[in-house]
Amino acid sequence: MNWESDTEKRIWMCKRRGDESDGIEWFKMRKLEEEEMTKKSLCLCFESDTKYRWYNLDFDNGYSLLSEFNIGDLPGFHSTVLYDSKLYFIGGLNRVGNRVFASPEAFFINLSNAPNKISLQEAPLMIAGKFSPVVAAIDSKIYVLGTSACMTDITIDTSYIKPWAEVFDIVSNTWSDLPFPSEKAIEQSKYKASYVYHEKTKRIITSYPDSNYSGDLWYFDITTCSWGFIPQMHNLLSALKYVHGRPVIVDDDLYIIYRHKLCVASVVKPGDLIPVHGLKKAIKSLETKFDDDDISSFLSHLGNGLLCLVWCVHKRRKIADVHCLKFRVNKIPSYFNAVIESDDSFIFDGVDYLRDCLPFVMHNTTAPAVDPVSRCQITSRRRHSSRQSTRHARRVLVDGLPPKTDTHTIATFFADNIVLEPGHNDTGPVVLDVYINKERNFAIVELSSEEQANSAMVLSNPRLNGVPLTICRPADYKQPQLKKEGTKYAAKSASLPV
Repeated sequence: MNWESDTEKRIWMCKRRGDESDGIEWFKMRKLEEEEMTKKSLCLCFESDTKYRWYNLDFDNGYSLLSEFNIGDLPGFHSTVLYDSKLYFIGGLNRVGNRVFASPEAFFINLSNAPNKISLQEAPLMIAGKFSPVVAAIDSKIYVLGTSACMTDITIDTSYIKPWAEVFDIVSNTWSDLPFPSEKAIEQSKYKASYVYHEKTKRIITSYPDSNYSGDLWYFDITTCSWGFIPQMHNLLSALKYVHGRPVIVDDDLYIIYRHKLCVASVVKPGDLIPVHGLKKAIKSLETKFDDDDISSFLSHLGNGLLCLVWCVHKRRKIADVHCLKFRVNKIPSYFNAVIESDDSFIFDGVDYLRDCLPFVMHNTTAPAVDPVSRCQITSRRRHSSRQSTRHARRVLVDGLPPKTDTHTIATFFADNIVLEPGHNDTGPVVLDVYINKERNFAIVELSSEEQANSAMVLSNPRLNGVPLTICRPADYKQPQLKKEGTKYAAKSASLPV
């Protein structure tokens, strides 16, 4: 829909009126003024059975489905960030046999293609894997800060991975490493981080509170490309440990949902958390169900001091009631009062857990064009190579590497030992990408086709510098059955000279 030309557009919305017993009312709502439209919609992610479903929630038009794809298409415990119309999925956990290690993978979907088909596409691999990293999209760059966080029920390879932090340039499509923080920050990062971006100072503030809710506040300054420490902010640190959903900063005030209430704290000087008044009735359903597993909340800054609180309540299975509360906060000394601008409710059918909520912030592009009437059902699949092979089908695990093996040596090994059958026209590179875990002496190698991957796994007596190798499909991916007549590639004895 072209808002610039559709100046007289009116839409119908469903608005909650008082308690549930009061029912609902339908009303006409005016179009937002141009200066109010910087962030006029949200991007919501629901989990539904085995799918991720991404929706565009337009404050005026309602919602529409943008994309859906299998949960298994992405590493578990990845982080998500939205910049312009591109939604990025970064890092996570990969499992290879009994090993669990931080994933270097990155993917994205281009929401500006809606309502046409939206595909999950591969971005360049990070320099090093990251598990549940801190991610922030700022000025055409995505900053990714590491974490050593681990889960109690599985063993994760938490050996030092360098670089611990890196940045992705969206324009050049490349990764670069960032400085290491202090050893103390890395040690504390074994507990999952809370984080928030302070636009005024250009700092990404992170907290790594330990099991006793102590710890420290750290920041990464994107202007000076350096790390810093924030002392004597114990109240803020404790609040971030208990934060429910994503916090936001407006000027120098941090707003968070803390123990089922909206609270505010200064990020520039020590002080207590101050409750924000005026929302008690509006967030009644959030308060009464705060400790339930089926509720989640997200706080966003829509610009010009306008805040938006989104939370989801499941009254019945597969039926989600998403509340969208927009308000401003008036501040007088030691007292904060919220003034509600709108309180809307949207019913989503066929969804489970609300996983994420991100505001659309358009810089150089336009918001995704979606059709809320047709509710486009867009099924997204992974981007295929020219031979329609998925990335996982083209990857092999190479175990038992000699020390100090580099990516060039591995690429040369496969290029020399996987030979095309006569008449095959493929003249491209055999190896597209290599990820090496030097601490555990194994590598994940992405070949240019599934046939090459199959051929690599049947190499006879593979050796690198005299050291025997094990080449197989990573255990969490189903190995395709080789045809009885063999693959399209002839595998010769694979042994590099010592």
